Amino acid sequence: MQERDAQRVGTLSGGERQMLCTGRARMGNPSLLLVDEPTEGLAPAIVTQAEGILSVAHHDGTAILLVDQATDLALSRASRFDVMSKGRVVFAGSAVDLMTDDQVRKRYPQL
Repeated sequence: MQERDAQRVGTLSGGERQMLCTGRARMGNPSLLLVDEPTEGLAPAIVTQAEGILSVAHHDGTAILLVDQATDLALSRASRFDVMSKGRVVFAGSAVDLMTDDQVRKRYPQL
């Protein structure tokens, strides 16, 4: 996108900044990508793009530590879950374990 070459980061929208941060992090070919609320405040079309970027990173062998309150992205892709409440881990296990744990499902019905 040549028209954006001279654009300053401060003039980008929140979603554009989020995408820029993710892209910059991927440029270093990391073995681990730490991602905090990657879809927060993004338009649905941009959420899809962000999910795609994370999927490609995972497919390429990058481990991803994802911290997010929205569970859709994590539930569709993660192999391990740690659920925290008030700074404490209240569940740790696989996706199957998470989805079949009655206490977790009762406490967090959005899962």
